[in-house]
Parts: sequence; structure tokens; C-alpha cells
Amino acid sequence: MTVKRITFLQEMLGVLGLGERLGLSWISSAEAQKFVQVVTDFTEINNVKTWLENGTVDVFLGYKEMDHHPLPHCFTREHIEEVEDLVVSLARYPLEKIATHMTALEPDIKIGMLARDCNDRALNVLYLWNQIKAENVKTLAVNCCPSRLKKHGDCSYLEPKKMG
Repeated sequence: MTVKRITFLQEMLGVLGLGERLGLSWISSAEAQKFVQVVTDFTEINNVKTWLENGTVDVFLGYKEMDHHPLPHCFTREHIEEVEDLVVSLARYPLEKIATHMTALEPDIKIGMLARDCNDRALNVLYLWNQIKAENVKTLAVNCCPSRLKKHGDCSYLEPKKMG
């Protein structure tokens, strides 16, 4: 019954131009991490769409799942429907390096990108070296370590190397 109500409500909101503001996903009480992921994905996708539509950014660097693997992808205004495929995952690729190559080809391009703390640190160095203009980059913060139960929950890069 709830699914029918949600579907009806989505159709009504669609008429008002607000169709993407409501989503339905089944999550059990034991899946707190999945809940956080669903909410985060929902809000981030809307942010990225808004940035592209308003011209805040020309392109957005994020991840798109291809053959069950999250790979770097360049989302654009011309293919805004692809933003629905944006995923936030544990995959780590040097998106700032891709941004550097893009700005070398087109210096005034406005780039948005998903950024963990390590990406932000790398971007700060690139700003200092005048590789990228800070005013042309807009980042969407991604939590690298979502677990509060374990120090550096998902970030193996911050854990000391184990010997032996």
C-alpha cells in the first residue's frame, strides 16, 4: 500500500516539477550505513544537477558504475540525465589529477568534483602551484571514514602499515 501512495505522490510532485524530491528505498534497522548512503546519494545528486543546470560548473567529476565497478566519469549539462548514475563509493581515483589535465586543455573550465579529505589536500597543493584556479573548482565533500565505531573506519590510507 505504501508503494502505491509513494508512486501517486511522486506523480503529483512531477506535475509540480518536484518529482525528484521523493524517493522510496527499503532499509532495515540494521542497515544504518545504507540509510546514510541513500540520503547522501539523494542530496548529492540534487546538488550536482543544480550546479550543472545553473552553470555553477561546466563539468562534474564523480563516479559512475560501469560493469559493476565505480569508475571516474565526467558529468555534463548536455547529458544531465546521467547524473542519476552518480555513485559515491569506496573507490579512490585521483579526480584532482583528471581536473588538472582538463584545466591544462581549457584553463577557464569550471569543474565540480567529489572530494574526500585527501582530494582536498591535493587540490590545495595544486592551487599553490597555480596548476588549477581555486575559483574554478567547486567540491562536494564525501566522508572518507563514515564509521564512528573504529578509528579511520573505511580509510585504510590513514592506518599505519603492519609489519610482519
